[in-house]
Amino acid sequence: MRTDFLIVPALAILAAAGSLGSATASENQDAPLVESDRLSAYTDWRFTVMPLPKDAKVAVERDGGGQPKGALTKTPGTKTPVRLTLGFLESENPDRGAGVMLSGLSVSHELFIDSTANTSDRFRVFMLDGEIGYARRLGSRPVQFETGVLLGLGIATVHSTGYRDSNGVERDTKGMGWAYDVGLRAGLAWTLSNGLQVFGDARYLYHQFATNTVTSDPAGNIGLKQTVTFSGPAFAFGVGWRF
Repeated sequence: MRTDFLIVPALAILAAAGSLGSATASENQDAPLVESDRLSAYTDWRFTVMPLPKDAKVAVERDGGGQPKGALTKTPGTKTPVRLTLGFLESENPDRGAGVMLSGLSVSHELFIDSTANTSDRFRVFMLDGEIGYARRLGSRPVQFETGVLLGLGIATVHSTGYRDSNGVERDTKGMGWAYDVGLRAGLAWTLSNGLQVFGDARYLYHQFATNTVTSDPAGNIGLKQTVTFSGPAFAFGVGWRF
C-alpha cells in the first residue's frame, strides 16, 4: 500500500511550524518570563482514546482445503474499534512564546471484531508509535496548539471461530502477523496550574495489519491471510499530566 502521499503534507506542516517559530523568536527571546511560563522543558504523560476511521476494508486470501487459491475483499460486520493509548511527549526547550519542538513515544491496544452470521474473527493489535511535532502556547493562556507526524509498528493476533472444514466440522484457529500506521495530527492541549491536562486533536491515519492462520482439513491444510486497512480522518481526546 502506498503511503507516500502523506510525506508532502507532513513536511509542509513541519516547515510551516518552523517558520512560525523562527519568525517570532526574535521578538520573544528577550521578553521576561511571565508567571505561566515553564522554567524548564516539560514532559506530558497522556492517556488517549481514539475511535479508528469508520470505513474498514478486509482482504482475505485463502489457499488449500481442496479449494482454488484466490483473494476477495469483504465489508466487515463490526462496530468501529477504539484505540487506547498511553504515552509521553517531551519538549526540547522551555516555551517562551516562540514554540518548541516535540518528540514522544506511545503504546496502544485495539480490538477489532469482524463477524458474520456464522463466523467471527477477533483481532487484537498492539502498537508502538513515535511522534515528532511542534507546539506553541497561545499567548499567556494555559492552552497550546500542537501538530505532529506519527509513525508506528506493531503486532496483530487473531482468534477465528465458526469456520468449517470440508467435512463440515467447525474449527477454531489462532494466528498472528504484523501491523503499521502513519498519520498526521493537529489539536489543542489545556494544562491547569496543578499539572492536570486535557486535550483533543484531529488526525488523518493510514493503519493496516495482517494475520496468517493455518487450519487442519482432510482435503489439505487451509492457509488464510486476512489484511485489515483503516484509512481516513479520526478524532482523539484524553487526559494527562505535565511534569
